[in-house]
Amino acid sequence: MPPPKGAKSGVVGQGRPLRLFIVGDSSAEGVGVSHQKAALSGRTVDRLARDFEVHWRVVAKSGATAGDTVERLKSSEAETFDVAITVLGVNDTKNGIGSAAWQAHYQEVFALLQEKFEVRHILACGLPPLQDFPLLPNPLRGVLDRRARRFEALLLRMIAANERAAFLPMPPRLDPSKMAEDGFHPGPEIYDEWGARAAAAIEAMLR
Repeated sequence: MPPPKGAKSGVVGQGRPLRLFIVGDSSAEGVGVSHQKAALSGRTVDRLARDFEVHWRVVAKSGATAGDTVERLKSSEAETFDVAITVLGVNDTKNGIGSAAWQAHYQEVFALLQEKFEVRHILACGLPPLQDFPLLPNPLRGVLDRRARRFEALLLRMIAANERAAFLPMPPRLDPSKMAEDGFHPGPEIYDEWGARAAAAIEAMLR
């Protein structure tokens, strides 16, 4: 599916300034809906803008792995952010990336966010339940879901070792009817729920 229309950066809301960086794969980019306003960025920013002046930016690409994201962050213009949301792992899972390589790449993502972009808080999203993706046939969906759970366990260890990082779990099950028409990406309801939980987590981090 094509990426959503709309800007990938902006300023919205009133109140204390909050600089938000959203980094990752197609779900971070908002694939599955027609406009960024309905994507993870839009749904998260819309809620945060009730209490903050949100300066937001998305650096994400459909198909991106953690390794791809390292290179994308290295080539991106440096900017200072308060909070970063990371959405990574599904493509590493389906592309057969090894656990050690994925962990090393994700740790480098954390390092770049904290050093180059001066991020104070990282909200790392867990991997979705691939067992519920309609596009994936059995037994592939079960195999990929087990790999995703192993990757998520490694992510939790990385977060536990990083005082600036926190974890945002994905729901243990997904309603296939709420996914995009391709059976692989989130639909509007999933993005809206995800954005609500992300905004609540960020507000808790900033208290």
